[in-house]
Amino acid sequence: MKIETILKKLKSAGFKISFDEQDILLDNPTGNAVLDNQLKEAVKANRQEILFRLRTCEYRHLRAEANKLAEWIDNSDAPIQERRERVPEFKKLVNQIAELQGFVDAYQKNGTAQWYEKGWLLLHSDLLGEMIVVVRDADVQLPEGSRGYPVYEFKEVEALTGASEEQIRETHKIKRVFQGKIENQKMGGLKNAREA
Repeated sequence: MKIETILKKLKSAGFKISFDEQDILLDNPTGNAVLDNQLKEAVKANRQEILFRLRTCEYRHLRAEANKLAEWIDNSDAPIQERRERVPEFKKLVNQIAELQGFVDAYQKNGTAQWYEKGWLLLHSDLLGEMIVVVRDADVQLPEGSRGYPVYEFKEVEALTGASEEQIRETHKIKRVFQGKIENQKMGGLKNAREA
């Protein structure tokens, strides 16, 4: 089961999802949320990826809030006293970002180590809006938890280098439908059919 699907099912079941330093926290605010066995097993099997997704989303959110507040403090027409009063809020955001930075860095470092040792890397693509698996080559054995995600061989990723975002998204759609591979083609020099 994909991470997005797990999170959507947890939310639709009525759980409020958060995390602490070590684990995923499921709050049942109404008392009516039910965690069935299939969903429970999916959460267990994908714990690290779920934590990474939650922490990364929170990290990005906090950075956006900190940047917005810093911009306001620096460039606002508000009185200086009012701006000074918001500085502690900014410091709190920076501290929260620093705490999450360690987790995000550690996960990315482990992901890089995983790539070298095992030949594969599970990552979230912001451009594609989903998790993908990048493998060194077609012979790499994938773990059970990564099945169902689109798989790109490293040579396919290289072929997409220089392609526009639209070309990459369109290629991804085609790859998903036909379960195919990108063969011996550099996308960067191609024009979109609509542009030609």
